[in-house]
Amino acid sequence: MAKASPSDKKSAASPADGTYEVASTETIEPVAPGAVRVVSPAPDEVIAGAALEVAARVAEGWSVSLEVEGSRIPESNIGERRVDHKNKVSTFTYVAVNLQPGPNRIRVTAISPEGKSEGSVDLTAYGRGPAKRLEVTAAKSVLSAGGRDSTTVRVRAFDNWGHPAADASVAIESSAGRLLREGEGTASTALALTGAGTDKTGGVVSEQVTENMRQQIVQLVGGEGTVQFIADNAAGEAEIRASIGTIETHTEVRITPEERAAILVGLAEMSVGRAAPEIALSGEDTSARSRVAFFYRGQVFGKNLLTLAYDSRRALNRTAANDRLFQLDPLERAYPLFGDSSTRYEDAQSNSKLYARLDRGRSYFMFGDFETELKDTVLATYSRKLTGVKVHLENSRGDFVSLTGARPDTSFARDIFPGGALGFATLSHPEVLPGSEVVTLEVRDRRNPEIIISREQLVRSVDYNFDTVRGEIFFLRPISAFDYALNLTQIVVTYEHRASGMSSAVYTGRAVKNFEKLGLRLGLSFVNQRQADLGSFFLGGVDGEKKLPGKGILKFEWATSRGRVAAGGNVFDSGDAEHNGNAYRVELEQPLPFKEAIVKADFARADEGFLNPFGGTIAPGSQRASVALDMKVRPSSVVRFGLMDERNRTANVDNERVTASINWAETLTDRLRVNFGYDLRRLSDDFNDRETTSNLVTVGAEWQATDKLQLSVKREQNLGEADPTYPNQTTFAANYKWNSWTRVFLTQRLASAPI
Repeated sequence: MAKASPSDKKSAASPADGTYEVASTETIEPVAPGAVRVVSPAPDEVIAGAALEVAARVAEGWSVSLEVEGSRIPESNIGERRVDHKNKVSTFTYVAVNLQPGPNRIRVTAISPEGKSEGSVDLTAYGRGPAKRLEVTAAKSVLSAGGRDSTTVRVRAFDNWGHPAADASVAIESSAGRLLREGEGTASTALALTGAGTDKTGGVVSEQVTENMRQQIVQLVGGEGTVQFIADNAAGEAEIRASIGTIETHTEVRITPEERAAILVGLAEMSVGRAAPEIALSGEDTSARSRVAFFYRGQVFGKNLLTLAYDSRRALNRTAANDRLFQLDPLERAYPLFGDSSTRYEDAQSNSKLYARLDRGRSYFMFGDFETELKDTVLATYSRKLTGVKVHLENSRGDFVSLTGARPDTSFARDIFPGGALGFATLSHPEVLPGSEVVTLEVRDRRNPEIIISREQLVRSVDYNFDTVRGEIFFLRPISAFDYALNLTQIVVTYEHRASGMSSAVYTGRAVKNFEKLGLRLGLSFVNQRQADLGSFFLGGVDGEKKLPGKGILKFEWATSRGRVAAGGNVFDSGDAEHNGNAYRVELEQPLPFKEAIVKADFARADEGFLNPFGGTIAPGSQRASVALDMKVRPSSVVRFGLMDERNRTANVDNERVTASINWAETLTDRLRVNFGYDLRRLSDDFNDRETTSNLVTVGAEWQATDKLQLSVKREQNLGEADPTYPNQTTFAANYKWNSWTRVFLTQRLASAPI
């Protein structure tokens, strides 16, 4: 490029502000009079910044005009004019030009000295839109346990056009291990970060720091962000999730047992004589008492890793005569002072006197506390925490077979509490087995409660405290009745509790096979719960996932339940009823090769007799089918066509609703968006012998007032009779981003009927 030299003057008159007459030191290809050459941006270039900068070159003495999306850009946006007398060219640079997300049509026209338009060049530049798709990948899919091995986790966000999305904050969470942001350290310093005393942790115990470090907020730069993932001390699979708003994706990292030198720690003691303090205090009618306890970990028979623990007197997890599952609550444990960066963890968790585990690669056999592998399904989920035998066989492709067996003396219960109440909840049953509880915050669609919008598993001693003897939960964070969009929130608690005379046996199985060449994954699951008084309860199913051309995906699942089940809670009572029924679920997402269109369809059905109290809430006797087509008819316009059919058939409900809808969303500026919708609904309530036809018109606007403050307003008006679920209403909302972790929202609803 020509080098600027403001001191060079070609005439007595000074050039206009922003105009440079230069003495060129290089040869630039000349531009013919009437022609124009665009220096930047390149055709179909993705603009990294929020504003567009266009540089165009014409013959000396000529000027240019710029149009973006048909709008003329004023000359006041010309930030620089360069006149090169040697090469007989002039270069004009437009700055601070508004850029819309997605394609922006640009036209640069040469203007003659007489002001006449001549040749022009058309091109397209892409603005980075908000994230519509996330990808998360780990550099290494297998790590060694022990807290020393690590890998880089990379998160990429893409907009509607497949380009890097506009920079935003992404939440990253792992089910195990630890996450470190760039610059916070590596695996070699991670141990110090989790246990080096008050300077690093502020006096918080190491287990709590580890729990907090499983969540990070990362700022994307260029649509990409990275974190370091540090392997945990225990072998297993870590699920790493990334989310921006309602967009979420995940990946898995396998943590294999660490190969280290063998270690054996043991204790053997024996007391003889009735006057021995231990015998006298226990009141036992014996003259001798003994105890053997040991822990061993080391390699046996080649690369097999054996972990073995035994205590002849008590269960390994037992503390103060109380049985427990898995690791103890960090706030209820006495901590030894190591004086270094050591981190304490449980390597032999068992609600029995014995713990045994034999590992080889990804496969293992164990006896101790375990969770089943039936969490990847929706309809056939089985989420109990048990103590028993587990066999897991897995190859390097991720195909596996997992079998479990247990004989619990506890009973399963499921309680649901609506949000908005006081921060105190009493479970249906006291004497809860510590460590067995799973507390989840669910957000459900207020108009279709069977649809779960989001689920968040809460952490004990971080989000709530738990009195297991009386079955009382005290929440350490506020639980509102609604979210920012007035959707319903609720707390779901599943747990094991003492049940006198309870005797049962539980057998589960899960098998997954991946057909990589076909882009197909198939899964098979079953549960057989044998109960002394109620007989057997069987739950099984088949699920799968198929990749389709054009980045489409098809998910399907079938499940069946048979028999009576021993389970309780405040939602249902198992009683003596037979629960014989089937449930189905199909989801399709298929992009189309025109106008960035995408088809989304789903079908869900559950027979009135189907029941699975161990998984997600499923409404028996319900059926829901929907299909929607989204397409971008213009760069700033998105239209959606939808059709939905809902049916409920039970002893108390018999209705059907059919909805046809169209919605138009228009982006006026980068901060202002409006939408218009129309819904035709026909509700047939055979139980009450009533039929309603409604015509609902929706008009709304969203305004990004500042980078942190978003305002919105929406009016829903029925033209005539109103559907009971969709009354006339006006909604005002304000959403303020306080920081990366906190948002404050205010929503006001003015309606003709309550929610």
